[in-house]
Amino acid sequence: MKIKIIVVASLLLAFGLLVRTSTPAQVMTGLIQVTGAKAPGLTGLKCGDIVVEAVSRERTGKPALTPKWQRQAKATGSWAKGYCSYKMKVETNSFFSMSLGAETSCNGQTIVKSTPPRANGLKVDTSAVWRTDGQNFKIDSIRCVPIK
Repeated sequence: MKIKIIVVASLLLAFGLLVRTSTPAQVMTGLIQVTGAKAPGLTGLKCGDIVVEAVSRERTGKPALTPKWQRQAKATGSWAKGYCSYKMKVETNSFFSMSLGAETSCNGQTIVKSTPPRANGLKVDTSAVWRTDGQNFKIDSIRCVPIK
């Protein structure tokens, strides 16, 4: 009986340590202004076509080219109202950058120009509440560059 208790206690302790060693994440939210965005040749754009990407500054692998973590989230909201929003989990206490992309019916590469074009040096503190207001963007233009 004594051995069973020790084994169970050891397993619980090990599980607790493993759970605590995982990197905590925080939910980050932000707005994307789409009013006045130029999109020549692209019609019917929706907030769900906009993709927000967060990429860690820290790299792994040899050579160290791969981001330690990377997240993507589709925007939500109403394009007609002029604003979209996003919500994604990002690693805490880790510097990262954010940028916008788009998924369209373009027969090529879709390029999104935004203000700012890329947000660098962002970091969410572990002491932050569960929801952190993140980087806001304004889309200036979305265009399709055909593949040659």
